[in-house]
Amino acid sequence: ILIIDDDHDMRALLRDVLETEGYTVLEASQGQEGLQYFNTHNNIGLIILDYQMPIMNGKAFMENIQRYKLSRN
Repeated sequence: ILIIDDDHDMRALLRDVLETEGYTVLEASQGQEGLQYFNTHNNIGLIILDYQMPIMNGKAFMENIQRYKLSRN
């Protein structure tokens, strides 16, 4: 699971809950960092994404993922 959120406390809360349930969690504090994880880890099954982040918001992150997926086809 990849958590992308600029709020450290929210990421920590989500990470703690998910890891307690046995999930492997990656964390990114901004969209660009999240894209790096997405592009280098092929086994991400779920992304928890904050929509309102500075620099690269959730919408821009999703648009980048969509372009990435289209370029791989």
